[in-house]
Amino acid sequence: MNSTLKLLESHSGRGRILRTVQYGSKMVAGTTFVNEQSRNGLLVLSSQLGLCRTILRLFDDLPMLSYTMSYGLGSQEKSVFIRLITLVQNFTDQLFFPIEHIAWASDAGILKISSARWNNLCVYCWLISLSITITRNLIQLTKLRQREAKKRSTDASGSVSRKLSPEELWTSLSIVSELADLAICIHFMPSGFLWSGKLTTFVVGLLGLISSLIPLWRLVQSQR
Repeated sequence: MNSTLKLLESHSGRGRILRTVQYGSKMVAGTTFVNEQSRNGLLVLSSQLGLCRTILRLFDDLPMLSYTMSYGLGSQEKSVFIRLITLVQNFTDQLFFPIEHIAWASDAGILKISSARWNNLCVYCWLISLSITITRNLIQLTKLRQREAKKRSTDASGSVSRKLSPEELWTSLSIVSELADLAICIHFMPSGFLWSGKLTTFVVGLLGLISSLIPLWRLVQSQR
């Protein structure tokens, strides 16, 4: 109970819970054992929770700007490649928020412009950011495995089997979560791009639930 209250009291915790319920509702709505009325209700719930998350992100510009400025030009990075892709990601993430605000204002009727182009730009930014995050985590996982392999080579026990280190586990789970989000992102790309628009409601909900539960679980673990 206390851990749940801690989650609900924090901005990140509420966001994770909202996302989990949003995609969980969508997944259930996509199953065959709910009637039409329940399905419509669940889809409305999912849509409203998604809208709630969008509105909450109206206040994320400054925190993102603070993070971007604290990273600066990435002079602390040892790898030039990691430094460059992180700079691209920071720029893309910073750009995402005002673009999404315009798309939201257009959908809400505040701005009298078409939201389609702006919503597409949001998806493009999400795709770029996800791709970079996955790349960075794959590089990190490779380094972790090499480090563990080096440790085993100097281990006198010569044991072959081993458990994943906590860092390896969380990095691997992060990649799973990000790949699930990437599949959803491609689904929302403009028509004709890979499997855009071809995933069922159930599959989108399932992928979103997977990508939500993993970081939510990690957040809960970090608060214990």
